[in-house]
Amino acid sequence: MERKCSRCGKIKDETLFQKSFGGARKNYCYACKGRYQVAKARLEIYAALGSKCSCCGESHPQFLTLDHVKNDGGQRRKLPTERTWLQTVGIAKKEGWLKDRYQVLCYNCNSAKGHWGECPHKSSETRKQYLNELRKIISIKGTKFRNFQEKTNDPNFKEQRPWKSGEMLGNDYAVQKLSGEQVSEVRKLREEGWIHRDIARKFGVSRSLIGMILQGKRR
Repeated sequence: MERKCSRCGKIKDETLFQKSFGGARKNYCYACKGRYQVAKARLEIYAALGSKCSCCGESHPQFLTLDHVKNDGGQRRKLPTERTWLQTVGIAKKEGWLKDRYQVLCYNCNSAKGHWGECPHKSSETRKQYLNELRKIISIKGTKFRNFQEKTNDPNFKEQRPWKSGEMLGNDYAVQKLSGEQVSEVRKLREEGWIHRDIARKFGVSRSLIGMILQGKRR
């Protein structure tokens, strides 16, 4: 069954309209209800906290959003009562739009503040300084293998990950092949009922290598 939305004028399936009392449906669809709630919330934010970014001064409403001054938005969104943007706006309104907890920021300043704790407009960090910081980070190179120190300190240490994986490519510490005695032990363990996975873990090689040994493709 279909009905016409009184706000957008579109004819839609009745399941797209909220149920009312006695099994009836609202005259406006869910989409229009959402747009109404967002529009109302935004106007209330601008009226209470100002209609420009508190950091850079951007004033176009489409660039603006509500920000948690103390950077605790992520923690508060874990609460069941504040998981959505509209819930956050509702709580801010209920609390009286406390300016030490809420402010208006543009999306650029909000994103930078959320990622780095402080917007570059406030920290005065220049583009050149930030690029130099990134280059400094990637210039610090170390081994990409997690267990290289263990191998250095313990001659008997065996790398447990498959040596043919992309992460292990070029790792001199990875176990790449088995000796004749180990191959014989692999076959013996299989006869005793060991599965490929456990045998591979014992010798620090891949399951595919164990399979090839048992099939006679590798010695």
